[in-house]
Amino acid sequence: MYSKYTQGKQSDPATVFAELEIKDKSALPTSDGIVQFNTDFSSAFTMLITKQRRQQLGVDSGIDDDFHTIIRDAITPTGIEGNLNSEKQSEQGSTQQHQNDGGMEAQSESDFERSYTEAKRAQRDSQFQEDVKEAYNQTCAVCSSDRMTPDGRPEVEAAHIRPVSEGGKDIITNGIALCRLHHWAFDNDWISIDDDYTVTVKDVPEVSGYEDFAQYQGSRLNLPESDEHRPNKDVIEFHRRHHGFEDDR
Repeated sequence: MYSKYTQGKQSDPATVFAELEIKDKSALPTSDGIVQFNTDFSSAFTMLITKQRRQQLGVDSGIDDDFHTIIRDAITPTGIEGNLNSEKQSEQGSTQQHQNDGGMEAQSESDFERSYTEAKRAQRDSQFQEDVKEAYNQTCAVCSSDRMTPDGRPEVEAAHIRPVSEGGKDIITNGIALCRLHHWAFDNDWISIDDDYTVTVKDVPEVSGYEDFAQYQGSRLNLPESDEHRPNKDVIEFHRRHHGFEDDR
C-alpha cells in the first residue's frame, strides 16, 4: 500500500483507506458509498504511512486498535474528498528522515501524534469562536459594540472565561463575546463577571485606564437569548479568583 501511495498510482485516498483491515468498517460515515474526509485526514494518513514504513523496517508492530480509533476520528461526512497531492505534500512536509546505521529511520511517532493533536485543537477553537460569536449576535457583552470591517467581518472575539490551559473547555458556556478592548481588559485583570451577570471592575482608580472601565461597574452583560448559552457560574467564579477579584470582596 505504501509503495502505491509513494508512486502516485492511487489518486483517491478512499481507495487506499479501503484496504485497511479496520473492525466494523460499516460504522464509518459515508455519503453515497464514498468515504469522505475532513481536514484532520492529512495528519492521520501521514501517521498511517509512517507506521507502515516503521513496520517494514522491523521497528514497529503495526497498526494497533488505538490507531484505528485515530483514523476513524479523522473521517467525517463533511463532503470534502481527500486529495493525494495535498496528502503527499503534507506527508513530505511533516516527515523528516535521516540516515542511521546505513538505513532510513522514520521520525518519532510522537511528533505525528502531536501534529494530529494540534490540528484537532485548531479545529475545536475555530468552532468555539464561531459558536460564541453567533450566540452573542456578534456583539460585545460589555459595551454592546458590533463594529465590523468594511467587508463585513466583526471586530468581536470569543474569549475563554476559564482558559483551556487551566482546564477550561471549548464550549459556549465557557465563552463570552468581547470587543478587542474589553477582551484585553478581561484577560488582564481589569474586568470580570459577578454571579448576577453584572460587570465588576478592579478598584484601582490611581492606574491609567481605570476611567475607561469604571463606567461599566455594575452594568448587566448583554447575554445570549438562550439561557443554556449563558456563562457557567463555576467558570465565572474561577475567573474572578484567578484574576484577583475575590480578594477585593
